[in-house]
Amino acid sequence: GGTNQVNGTIGVDTDNNIVVTYPIAEMGQGTSTGLAQCAAEELRADWDMVKVVAADWQHSGFTGGSFGLRGNMAGMRTAGAQAYDMLRQAAVDHFGTSSIDPTLSNGFTNGSSTVLYKDLVTAAAAKTPAASPALVAPANWRILGQGMARLDIPSKVDGSAVFGLDVQLPNMLYAAVRFGPTLGSTISTT
Repeated sequence: GGTNQVNGTIGVDTDNNIVVTYPIAEMGQGTSTGLAQCAAEELRADWDMVKVVAADWQHSGFTGGSFGLRGNMAGMRTAGAQAYDMLRQAAVDHFGTSSIDPTLSNGFTNGSSTVLYKDLVTAAAAKTPAASPALVAPANWRILGQGMARLDIPSKVDGSAVFGLDVQLPNMLYAAVRFGPTLGSTISTT
């Protein structure tokens, strides 16, 4: 289904999956999975309901090897914590009380009632995020620091991953380098 954004990094799709947009190139180091772990931890999300998508080329940065994770971990945790706070504010409005708890099904409960993130995302997106939200303490981590299955591998194995070579645009032109047939040959301009 479609995805609605809570903020520029975190979205929730119509199946209540968390969709994490990662800002760097995934070059095989598992950076996209590591960054998704950062966001999912702060969102108190179910890991099996987390998906990743690459930022569009205008918002994507270099990967820098292992720096991709180290250099973006704090920002991704903050984005996840901000999104969680915004979703929580929307849940408080929904229930009319601050007596709510997160669920492990990407939602909030109030007694016997549950509201899912997907049903809060529009209201949450209208909330103002905290500049410095509280982060989950390392002693309470469920996802960070754990060896999780890489999120980028299935699409690479089943052939559904889209690489630069796969992109086709309207009126796209193709070019190829033509080398001289012999050593030392030059290009004729006539």
